[in-house]
Amino acid sequence: MKLKPAAIFAAIVLATVAAVLLPSCQTTLSEKSGTTVMYQYPNDIEMWNHIYALSEPFVIPQKIPQAVVIPHHDITSPFQNSFYKSLSNLASKTNAEPAVVVVIAPDHFEQGTKNIVFPKNTKFMAPEGEIPLASKIEKLLEEQILSDEVLKNEVSFQDSLWENEHGIYIHTPFIKHYFPNAKILPILVKMFSNPEEFRLYQKLGELLAKNLPENSLVIASVDFSHYQIPRMTNLHDIASQNTIAKFESAQDIEIDSPESITCIQKFALCKNAKNPVLIHKSSTYDFIPEEFVVSTSHQYWEFLPDSAAEEISKYYEEVAKTSQRFSKIDYENTKNQLILIGGSGNIGAGIRTNWKWDRYKKSKDKAEILLRDLAGSEARFLSGFDEIIFDMRQGETFTRNLHKTAVNIRAVDFDSKNIEENKSQSSTAHHRSNSAKNQINILVGITKNPASVPEIEAKKLLESNDVVIFRENIGLSDSYCYFYENDELKIINLGIVVGNDKKPVHGNLVALNWSSGKLKSEIFSYESKTNVIPAIYQFFVEQ
Repeated sequence: MKLKPAAIFAAIVLATVAAVLLPSCQTTLSEKSGTTVMYQYPNDIEMWNHIYALSEPFVIPQKIPQAVVIPHHDITSPFQNSFYKSLSNLASKTNAEPAVVVVIAPDHFEQGTKNIVFPKNTKFMAPEGEIPLASKIEKLLEEQILSDEVLKNEVSFQDSLWENEHGIYIHTPFIKHYFPNAKILPILVKMFSNPEEFRLYQKLGELLAKNLPENSLVIASVDFSHYQIPRMTNLHDIASQNTIAKFESAQDIEIDSPESITCIQKFALCKNAKNPVLIHKSSTYDFIPEEFVVSTSHQYWEFLPDSAAEEISKYYEEVAKTSQRFSKIDYENTKNQLILIGGSGNIGAGIRTNWKWDRYKKSKDKAEILLRDLAGSEARFLSGFDEIIFDMRQGETFTRNLHKTAVNIRAVDFDSKNIEENKSQSSTAHHRSNSAKNQINILVGITKNPASVPEIEAKKLLESNDVVIFRENIGLSDSYCYFYENDELKIINLGIVVGNDKKPVHGNLVALNWSSGKLKSEIFSYESKTNVIPAIYQFFVEQ
């Protein structure tokens, strides 16, 4: 896929016009028959013709996908166009143009009265005319929903909320242009669902797989990492990519609609499309290359059947010759994890595998209250990691297998009378498992004075551990982290996250990213005038 610098500049202009000069959506007449939903840059046919010509098609596997992921962030319109163009070319080549296009998106403005929302009498317009609603399919789904014990009280049919929903109308011009004969079935799903509600989206995926015609295309309209500086965006995207690639639960990844991904994961499994392939990824930084730009990221995926193995193999050969940002990861034989490590202090967090937004500040959880500011807007900073290590206690252990990587974490007391025994146990506890390429072993040594531990001791422990942390849990002394990166010993002063008095705190949050077995670290430094780590917004502006 080729995108000329002039085209990128044009994309920036388009995004600026969309965000500043134009309303986010110009619609509508609310009539008795329903609502008419317009599109971005309404009635400006020349603008849309320019967008359609703006970029070349992506290289994709030459097999029709059952489902895809396409973002709805308008700044990425050149890449949206590239993906739609490539899907259209393949459909024409194989005589497989979709009869129905389903678009599943988050209910951004939370106007749905239920967890899942369908339109009733809404008209969806595009520059080249109306896209007919797939009414027969919707009627069939409605009948089955009403007879389903799980879904019957969780689905509504509404017309009032679609006119402002960019998760849908961003796609309608591309759908009409590239699949002119297709009908559309938009679906909105609730944002910020609780864990129990995710079964509803799995059930929806099953229902779609059962009732959609074979020549259907299901799109998850999903934007990825939000409100982060680019280097944090990149980290969060790796965790999301690993989760989707391995068909793992999307509940905790840092995207705007884990619900939509959950739905199409289930749909794809029901359709035996068990091979997710990443086609391209981008972010705001690609269009506004500033170190501290507040970024949104995008990933483009296809879900393909086992019968596409040859096409997928050829795809990897061809895409490597392009500028597309694809990934091919060996999950079977390498470490793949994203772990955040914090400094000293009595936080009460231990090890977290997720961090949910306490949007109404009702939580009584000590760690949530202390680190609420650090978590950032919608708690997204802390929600984008596989594991977060804070104040483990003596004897505490943690084991998890994720992305085909086994993570083993163990905390020992380095100040006890049995200090030599603890050291011996800590240096051999993971020796056998560490011999496997896809295992990560982390030792946390609890000590009153982490700075006093000799470097030679840390090196000895690193013979059988990937990371060694010397931590002080009260918040009086700085903690330290040791690991090898590119065969170089790294010693990071983690500092203090939460102190026990009113003295300022300082330190570094360390993000450790294993990708295809290679470790790369990112350091996020902070200073606070209070005894609690400051808000994450400090990372948006140079100090």
